[in-house]
Amino acid sequence: MLLFFALLAVLQQAPQTGTVEGTFVRLGTDFPIAGVEIRAVIASSERLETVTDGAGRFVLRDVPPGRVSIEAYADGYVFPVGLPANAMVRDAVEAGYRSAEGVVVPNPVLRFSFDVAAGESIKLPAAPATPASAIRGRVVDSEGRGIPDVTVGFVTALADRAGRRLIMEVGTARTDSSGEYRRDMLGPGDYYVKATVDRPGAGAATLTVYHPAAPYTTTAAPIVLTEGAEATADIAITAALVANRFKISGRVLPVPRHENDAPVGILLKTQGLPSTVVADIATDAKTGHFELNSVPEGSYDVFASAKIADREYLGKVQVEIRDRNVEDVDVALQPSVEVRGRLIINAESGLQLYRPGAGAVRVSLSRKDRLFGDILKPEIDDAGVAFAFRDVPPGDYDISVRLLSDHGPVRPDFYVGDIRAGGRSVVETGFEAGVDATDDLEILIGTNGGAVNGTVLNSNSKRPATVILIPELALRGNAALFGAVVTNADGQFEFRGLAPGTYKIFAVPPGTPLSRRNEFISQYESGAVTVVVKKGTPISGIQLLLVPGK
Repeated sequence: MLLFFALLAVLQQAPQTGTVEGTFVRLGTDFPIAGVEIRAVIASSERLETVTDGAGRFVLRDVPPGRVSIEAYADGYVFPVGLPANAMVRDAVEAGYRSAEGVVVPNPVLRFSFDVAAGESIKLPAAPATPASAIRGRVVDSEGRGIPDVTVGFVTALADRAGRRLIMEVGTARTDSSGEYRRDMLGPGDYYVKATVDRPGAGAATLTVYHPAAPYTTTAAPIVLTEGAEATADIAITAALVANRFKISGRVLPVPRHENDAPVGILLKTQGLPSTVVADIATDAKTGHFELNSVPEGSYDVFASAKIADREYLGKVQVEIRDRNVEDVDVALQPSVEVRGRLIINAESGLQLYRPGAGAVRVSLSRKDRLFGDILKPEIDDAGVAFAFRDVPPGDYDISVRLLSDHGPVRPDFYVGDIRAGGRSVVETGFEAGVDATDDLEILIGTNGGAVNGTVLNSNSKRPATVILIPELALRGNAALFGAVVTNADGQFEFRGLAPGTYKIFAVPPGTPLSRRNEFISQYESGAVTVVVKKGTPISGIQLLLVPGK
C-alpha cells in the first residue's frame, strides 16, 4: 500500500505531456500532402520526428510543456507567404521568414515556434505549400558561345509589412562548362534573372546583365513562374552592352579629417522602382574624390555616406547619363538627426511602447528610397510613452505603428488614430528628416474602435479562407487601415479595433500572396462588400463568398 501511494505521488508530480497536430495541403485546395517531414525540438533539446499520412495529417505525442520549435520539409514543395495561422503561430513563422528588409519570402523549409502547456492539445491550422518551380538557361557571349563559371542571380518583387514592393535576390546558381545553369525550389511569381561577368579590358570591373540582354530590371523581361512550372531564361552578353558604358566622377564634401574616420562610401542606384544597385565604392581618403566606371546610360542617384566624429552623415545627388561621361559631381554630406516623439492615449489604458517583454505599440521608420533595407527602431523611455530614433540619416521616411500581442492578449478595440509631425498628419505622406520638424512626433491611439464580423459561406475547417479588409481609395497609403484574418472551422471571421471610415471586405484562398498594391486589390475589389465603420459600433452578419485565386 505504501508503495502504491509513493508511486501515485511521483506520477502526480510528473509534468503532463501534450499533443500537437496539424495538416499540410496544396495551396488553395483541400488536397493533402503526404510525406511531409516534421521535426520538433523541445526545451530539453529532445527531438520528436514524424511524417504526414495520406490525409496530410501529423500528430506529435508526449510533448513536454515548454517551448516547441517545429521544422517541416516537403520534397518538391515550397511554403508561400500568408500562412493561415493564429496570431501566435503566424508571428513566429513570419519572424523566421523575414529578411533584414522585413520581407516574407517563400522557403522550402517551414519553421515556427510556440509554447505548449502541461497536458495541452494544440491543433494547428492547415499549412499550405505549393509545388516548387525551376528556371534554367544559358549565358552566352556576343557570338553565342557559352560562358562558364558565371554567377546567375534570381531577383523577385516582394512586399514588406507596409505593403511596399521591394526587389530582392532570393537565390543564385553557377553556369557549367557549356554556360548552362539551373535553379530549383523557387516559388511561383515574377523573377528577373541576371548574370554577373568580368568586363573585358576593365581590370576588376564586372558587368551585370538581365535576361534577355538588359542592363537593369526596369528594361529586363520578367520570367513568370506558375506553381510546379519550369521556365527558360537565356542571357546574352552583347557587344553593345559591353561598349556603351560611361563614367561618373566627382567629390564629396566635407572630407572626413578625424584620425579614426573611414573613407566615405559611394553607392550608385538606378532611380525609380524597382531600383538596382550599380556600384558600391569608397572615395579617396585624402581628397574625397570618387570615380564610377562602366555605367550604362540612365537616371541615377549617387549616395555618399560617412561616420564623422561618431555621427552619421549622408548626401544624395541625382545624375543623368546621355551619350557622355558626367564629371565634377559634388555631393554634400549632411549630418544625421534625432527623431523624437510620444504616445498619446487614455492614461488609464496602461498601454506602452514596445520593449522586449513589455508594451504593445511598435514604432519603426523606413526610407522611401530604399537606400537601406533596415527598419529603424527607437529607444524607449522608462515610462514607455516617449521614444527617440538616434542618428537618422537625412531623407524621406515612412513611420509605421503596429499593435502587438507581446505574448499576451491584444487590446482588441485599440487602433492607430493618427501620426502627427509639427501638427500635421504624416500617416500617408511621411516626413523628411533634416527638413521637417521631427522633435515632437505624436502617435494617437484610439481606444474604442469599430468591429466587423461575418461568415465566408463556402469556407470550412478543410477549406479556410483569408478575409481581407481594405480602406477607401484615398486612405490606402495608410498600412494600419488594412487587415487580414483567417476564418475559423465554421467559416466565421471578425475584425476589431477598426478606425472609423469606409472599408471593403473580400475573401481569398489561404496562402494567397497579399499586397496593398492596386494590381492585387483590383482582382477582387469588384466583388467586395462595402461597410461603414463607426467608433465603438459593431457590424454583424456580413456574408462573403471565397473568391478563387487569380
